[in-house]
Amino acid sequence: AVVVFALLPNRPTADYIGVKGGGLSLTLYLADANGVRALGEGERIPGGSQLRFRVHLEAACTLQLASLDERGQVSDLFVHERALPLAPGETTLPGGVQLDARQGVEHFVAVCVAPDEPSFDLHAALEAFAAKMPPGVAGVLRPVPLLTRSRQSSFAVETLP
Repeated sequence: AVVVFALLPNRPTADYIGVKGGGLSLTLYLADANGVRALGEGERIPGGSQLRFRVHLEAACTLQLASLDERGQVSDLFVHERALPLAPGETTLPGGVQLDARQGVEHFVAVCVAPDEPSFDLHAALEAFAAKMPPGVAGVLRPVPLLTRSRQSSFAVETLP
């Protein structure tokens, strides 16, 4: 008797969206009356919440961070002249944001552009992405698709009234 084994590649499903290039993770922290805590992807939080950001990088890069709400509005946090050149490791980004009181989904997108990669305009990429979305898609709690060949990570929260 002969036994034949075939090794098939382990491929992701058609709807898989991953972090391009790895080496970049984004964590959001909520500050409230009980202190500061890390948020889970898709967590529901009160409108008007204060958030801080921490990134983990495996390689040096220039980090950009922006948000996209379900109405398609892009808010620049660290983009263009505010983009941050960062070394590998854990970094808590300076400052933070206070969300508005509007109910809905907010997507935070970080892009890490290596020194040998072409420049990238995160604001323009998110605006282009939002313009192509059918109504209501930005209100879905799922990662933002890859916008660039640079490393990318996204994180969504839902704000409540």
